[in-house]
Amino acid sequence: MTKEILDEKISDKEQIVLSYDCQTIKTLNILIAILCFISISTLLFYFRINKTALTVSAILGLSYFIFYKNLKHYASASIKGEMLILKDMNDKNRITDLKSIKSICSSTIFGFNYTKIKFKLDVVNHTVRLIKKINDGEIGNDVIIKSALRKVA
Repeated sequence: MTKEILDEKISDKEQIVLSYDCQTIKTLNILIAILCFISISTLLFYFRINKTALTVSAILGLSYFIFYKNLKHYASASIKGEMLILKDMNDKNRITDLKSIKSICSSTIFGFNYTKIKFKLDVVNHTVRLIKKINDGEIGNDVIIKSALRKVA
């Protein structure tokens, strides 16, 4: 999406998709869990149960646990009018006003735009992360959200 199309969509109050369905992340989680299980099983089978195999297995298990805990912050999101619409990994919906956003951090690595949004909803601080594949010439989620915030204010 270019800046001109973005301004047009914001002024027409059309839906602007920030990130798509979380199904890809759920699938990635399952694949990594299977890979981790196979790695630990293979490690314990070939090296028997000794200190080294148990240590490496514990490190693999802990790494997967940290990865899994971080996944709960990923969501699909869109902007419609003055509202930010979120759907997290557990299919829980949240709708909040754009004015409740406290901070936005974004970076692009290998064509993927990673965005972290902190906002306040019902007196509770929330954090969500968005992932979106962007092509050359497209703008990132931070620019989209900041443009929508300027139009709302």
